[in-house]
Amino acid sequence: MRLYHFTSKARFAEIFASRVLKRTASSLAKPVNLHRDYERGAIVADNDDYRPVVWLTASPVVTLADLGLSEGADEEMKLLLGDSKTSVRLTFNKTPEMQRWTRWAKDNQMDEDMFKLFKRTSKDTGNWYICEKEIPFSECAEVKIDGVYIDDFDSWLDKYRIESERLSQLNKVRFEAAGISLEGKDNINLTRAQLRKILSINPGTA
Repeated sequence: MRLYHFTSKARFAEIFASRVLKRTASSLAKPVNLHRDYERGAIVADNDDYRPVVWLTASPVVTLADLGLSEGADEEMKLLLGDSKTSVRLTFNKTPEMQRWTRWAKDNQMDEDMFKLFKRTSKDTGNWYICEKEIPFSECAEVKIDGVYIDDFDSWLDKYRIESERLSQLNKVRFEAAGISLEGKDNINLTRAQLRKILSINPGTA
């Protein structure tokens, strides 16, 4: 049986560099003090390190809703970086450590409210799996990025870094043209419409 881990191109670059899929929050316990971590580009909680897991799915094709993820944050990622939390698909052969999420959650007495929330936000939880151990990248059977199978990871990573730097500099110029300094990004509170308008600025004519 094959299982899949979906992630962004930015996270895949980290996975390839570290050669391991690191664990993230399982929400086995109700999150404490949810807040935005701008450095990681994610919503985090103070107790994310409680029983962390690597998330997997038996579904080879997914939507954000299938993974229980927010459309809003992902749209911002697409607008700013041309990236998505489903841009990259890593394929693994199932091992005994990879457990079906629904059973694992019940066996480990997951917070009832969190369990109901996951079931409500995704209709695909029956295909979810978790692994409580980090997964070596060497166990990955294949990598698909933006719908294309990749095997020359070094070349891809070089191109990705160049493009990421280009977009970062371009966005910095766009925000400055709109009179917004990214230095105070913790205080930036933009609507999606405002963000689209800023990212439509052509630096050459601004």
